[in-house]
Amino acid sequence: AVLANGMKMKIQFYDPFRTDTSDLDFPAKSVTLEELIRSSDFISIHTPLTPETHHLIGMKELRMMKPTAYLINTSRGLVVDEDALADALAEGVIAGAGLDVFGGHHEPPPQDWKLLGLSNVVLTPHIGGATAEDIYRNFYVTSLDNIIRVLRGEKPLYVVSQGDI
Repeated sequence: AVLANGMKMKIQFYDPFRTDTSDLDFPAKSVTLEELIRSSDFISIHTPLTPETHHLIGMKELRMMKPTAYLINTSRGLVVDEDALADALAEGVIAGAGLDVFGGHHEPPPQDWKLLGLSNVVLTPHIGGATAEDIYRNFYVTSLDNIIRVLRGEKPLYVVSQGDI
């Protein structure tokens, strides 16, 4: 929202737990989900995956969107019904989509995944916001630091157990 505001975009949002925006340094309007879907040029999804948000965006919601609108999902893949999205993109129901997360597929997705063949979708493997510096620091430096810690007999940082995956 801060970046969008910097580009002079009108900010509106749907959040069932928040309507007050007095703490923000820019104007933002709380609206219903249906109003957001019908009136937005860009919809950027930032929500956890819960039973309530599973397939929050399906064909019904996609058909409510403007044909010139773009859907961006950086939250969790299963928040969007990807089969419905693929059909909507192929049919021109919406202009395009950007997905930084995938739902229901092993990574990488299978080669016959419907979204892979579409020219109006951008797919990134949950690193869409990463900079070259992030990748260097987070992948190389942190990995090397952990290897050195283990060689010294110390516990590595940022341990992920199988149950966390």
